[in-house]
Amino acid sequence: HTIIDRVKAEGSAAIEHAPSVERMIDRVMAEVKPGDLVITMGAGDIYKAGEKLLERLGEPVEKKDAR
Repeated sequence: HTIIDRVKAEGSAAIEHAPSVERMIDRVMAEVKPGDLVITMGAGDIYKAGEKLLERLGEPVEKKDAR
């Protein structure tokens, strides 16, 4: 079972997998409303997805220091 399967089984949140960062951002932009909480999970540079999403939403972005 994947984490997506487990969350869906609980029935408490809308969740889906996106095959790419750009597809994820497009999907979120189509659904997100003021006050929504969006969580991105992954490894490596997934934080960049959040930064790109904020930029598309017109929000200020505090860039993470890439060390």
